[in-house]
Amino acid sequence: MKNPLILSAVIVVSSLTTFAHASDGTINVTGIILDSTCTINTSSVAIPVNFGTVSSRAFTGVGSTAGIEPIKINFDSCPTSITSAAVSFDGTSDAVNSNLFALTSAAPATGVAVGLYEADGATEIPYGSTSKSVPLTTAGGTLSYFAKYVQTATSVTAGSADTVINFTVKY
Repeated sequence: MKNPLILSAVIVVSSLTTFAHASDGTINVTGIILDSTCTINTSSVAIPVNFGTVSSRAFTGVGSTAGIEPIKINFDSCPTSITSAAVSFDGTSDAVNSNLFALTSAAPATGVAVGLYEADGATEIPYGSTSKSVPLTTAGGTLSYFAKYVQTATSVTAGSADTVINFTVKY
């Protein structure tokens, strides 16, 4: 009778030991809590970007761009603890090229999406990514970007070319 009891105790202790050593990694959480952030100028809360009318013939192949419009996010003042800012953008990613923003209007053009670019107009900011950090002063500053239509398929068909892109400032 003692042997089955000892065997059962060994099995139970062995299984508990296995669970006790189930550590495969760690998560190190870091961050800073700010008292206040920069004030976004009211002109930058809802930024209109109007490409006007763009011909489907302006596109020359997948990856080509047409239309370029500036986007400026203006800050009026920043606390001394904030010396730079970057922006992340989100909305609806394009089904063909997930780095771009999908057109979301009711009867959208096809074969085209919206791309966002750094202030140089050439460096793409992929969907879900954060822009380069830009220096700010206590007086504020401006973060400058560009939006372009980008061809995503072999042909572009006419239609509405609207989307909504949200931004979040990261200090």
